[in-house]
Amino acid sequence: MTQELRLSDQVCHIRTEGKDWLVVPVSGYFRDLTETEQRAAVARVGHQASEAHLSGTVVFTWEQRLGRIGYTLPAPEYLARETWADVQASLNRRLTAIL
Repeated sequence: MTQELRLSDQVCHIRTEGKDWLVVPVSGYFRDLTETEQRAAVARVGHQASEAHLSGTVVFTWEQRLGRIGYTLPAPEYLARETWADVQASLNRRLTAIL
């Protein structure tokens, strides 16, 4: 990665659609990374979350135009209806991750 990827220290840990999810807000720079770089970052955070005893599929989210969000896949279906404000309001855990 050529720039620092900023990871919020707050995440949303939820259970929906029969699965645990860890929704991680990141800077908009994330969308400009290659797919390989995105997958590597998601894998690193997943590993660090597991070490912190937070289970679930990691989904990175970032703000797009008009308050909408972009996100990595797989993702829970409800994210398609969420706004950036919704994501920010749902943060309920802390995770320190090194990217």
